[in-house]
Amino acid sequence: AVQGIYSMCMLVECKRRIGSRNVQTFDEIAFYAFGNQGKRIVQLFLCLVQGGVGCVYIQLIATNIMALIGNKSGNIHTYSVVVGLLMLPFALLRRMKQLRYFSVAANIFMVIAVVAATSKSLSVILSSGFKYNSSSSVGTNLRREPILLAEYTGSMFYAYEGIGLVMPVENSVKHTCNFRPILVNAMALIGVIFVTVSISACIAFPEMNNGSITAFLAGPEVAHGTERGVFQVVNGLVTLAVALTY
Repeated sequence: AVQGIYSMCMLVECKRRIGSRNVQTFDEIAFYAFGNQGKRIVQLFLCLVQGGVGCVYIQLIATNIMALIGNKSGNIHTYSVVVGLLMLPFALLRRMKQLRYFSVAANIFMVIAVVAATSKSLSVILSSGFKYNSSSSVGTNLRREPILLAEYTGSMFYAYEGIGLVMPVENSVKHTCNFRPILVNAMALIGVIFVTVSISACIAFPEMNNGSITAFLAGPEVAHGTERGVFQVVNGLVTLAVALTY
C-alpha cells in the first residue's frame, strides 16, 4: 500500500516538474526522463502489470459466475476464456470520462459487498470466536505448493497496484492541483478496507480456499435460505462491478 501510493505520487510529481502540456502519459514521462530506451522498458513493464491485473480480473469474474450458477466442477479456464472474450468490447472505450457512470455504479456495488462481507465475518467471530484450522493454513499450503507464494504475492500487488491508471485519471481531472490529496486519501481508504475485510474474513473462515470472499459466502456450506440468496445477489453485484470497471 505504501509503495503503491509513493510510486503514484512520484509519477504525478514527475509530470508536474516536466511542466510540458505535451507530456500526458506514462510512456511520455519515461521518454522525457530516460530517452527512447527507457520509454520502451516502461511500456514493457506497464503491459506486464496491466496484463496481469486483467488476468486476475477475468479469473475473479469467472470464479464468481461459477458460484452464481452453482457449478463447482466446471473448468475455471473455460469460464475465463469466455469472460475474456466478453470483456473485449470494453477496450473500445478510450477515455476515462466514458467510464464514469460505470465507475459510480461499480463503487456502489463494491460498498454493498464490503459491508455485507465484513458484517457476516464479524457476526461469525462474535458468535463462534477465533477459529484456526491447521490443515487449511497458509503455511501448510505453502509447504505443499511453494508456487502459491508467488500467487499470493502477485494477488496482493495486483489488487492494489493502479499506477498504470494514474495518468489517465489525472488528465481527466478538472482541477489537477487537487489530484494528489485525493489520490493519497482514496488509496489510504482502500488500504484500510482491504485490511479490514481480509483480516475479518480470515479469522471468521480459516477454511476459505476461494479467491473471492463473496463467492465463498454465497456457497451452501456457509449460508442457507434467505441469507444465501442475499449473498448470491451480493456476489452478482461484485461480478458486475469488476466487469464494469475492467
